[in-house]
Amino acid sequence: MWSVTAGLPVRVNAQLVDGTVGWANRFDEDMADVFKLQDQVVARLAAETLTRLIETKRSLLIRMAWC
Repeated sequence: MWSVTAGLPVRVNAQLVDGTVGWANRFDEDMADVFKLQDQVVARLAAETLTRLIETKRSLLIRMAWC
């Protein structure tokens, strides 16, 4: 099946922002692989969010230990 969108490039610029840009990434894919692109963006954002949550919790635990 031929699609009008096949071969067209898609670029997504994603950022996690908390006062300042803490993480940014650019994703490039073909429009025919838009679901692959979606999976890549979601997986990377989830990994970055988890990393930030772990770092924050670790910092809080260290501060609590000093009290």
